[in-house]
Amino acid sequence: MAHSSQALVISCSDPRLNAGGIEAVIVREMICSNQNFDRLIWPGGGKDLLSTDPAIVDYWLAAIKKLWELHHFPKIVLIWHDTCGAYGISNLHEEETTQTTDLAAITQLLAEKFSQLTVERFILQGTDTGDFSLKRV
Repeated sequence: MAHSSQALVISCSDPRLNAGGIEAVIVREMICSNQNFDRLIWPGGGKDLLSTDPAIVDYWLAAIKKLWELHHFPKIVLIWHDTCGAYGISNLHEEETTQTTDLAAITQLLAEKFSQLTVERFILQGTDTGDFSLKRV
């Protein structure tokens, strides 16, 4: 039996994003109209798509491909967040600049590998307070 979803959301495993917080933001910001989306959750989100280790990159691409084959989502949504331990950058401006650069490079890679999909990218702000908002980058 085939199932479909509205998107694949790739985000960080930081426990501050749990308890429905990130899911609620995704629906509230109309990234997806309901909670019908796939999730890939990993420390640092998908920043390992930029790894210098080809096996790690291949793992990520294989996971995305498998999910797309199963659920035929039309888009990939990358959601990074502020004060991310996987980045380990204490200056919020420097962290956002680095994340924005990484998100652009990952978007380019995904566009090359999955040209049939659109890619949206965001930085979730308010991680420390739980007062979440999304910034499109």
